[in-house]
Amino acid sequence: MRDRAEDLFSETQIVEKMDILESIASLGESDRELIVLRYYQGLTIKEIAAITGKPASTIRYAIKRAEARLRFKIEGI
Repeated sequence: MRDRAEDLFSETQIVEKMDILESIASLGESDRELIVLRYYQGLTIKEIAAITGKPASTIRYAIKRAEARLRFKIEGI
C-alpha cells in the first residue's frame, strides 16, 4: 500500500509535467514543432533537418533557441 508521501510525490510529478506541457503548448508553432520532434519523437538533428528541409546547423541553433524560450517559460527567468 502506498503511503501519503508517495501520493504527494506522484501529484507533484503530475503537476510538473502539466506545467511543462502547458509551456510547450504556449511556444510558437516552429519552436513547439522542434521540441516535440526532438524530445517527444526522439528524432536526431539530421532527421529533423531532413523533415524540415533545413540545414542541420540551422536546426541545432533553432532547437537551442526553442529550449531557451521553454526554459524561460518554465523557470520564469
